[in-house]
Amino acid sequence: MPGGKASHQLMMSNWRFYISDLIVIFLSAVGILVALTLLRQPDQVRRRWIPLTAAWVASAVLTLRGVAGLIVDGTRDPVWWPTFLVGGILFGAVAWLARLPK
Repeated sequence: MPGGKASHQLMMSNWRFYISDLIVIFLSAVGILVALTLLRQPDQVRRRWIPLTAAWVASAVLTLRGVAGLIVDGTRDPVWWPTFLVGGILFGAVAWLARLPK
């Protein structure tokens, strides 16, 4: 853990970080459901615009976060900004493919 044992103790004892982790887990599950919904046939999904819009929003937010991390951190952070950037590109690809008629 960056910052050593003191940083680890702070992260593990603060309830705000616990709530933040739960929110991240929830949003990850929602992202999986959105992607799986868009992989279904268009006639099987009512109100398809909802998951399609969610995928485009996720793509924009994740891509912007990845690019911002690249600008700010550069090569000092080889894990997080590429993860956000790849996630944004993948969500964009799913949204783009979901708009095509099957």
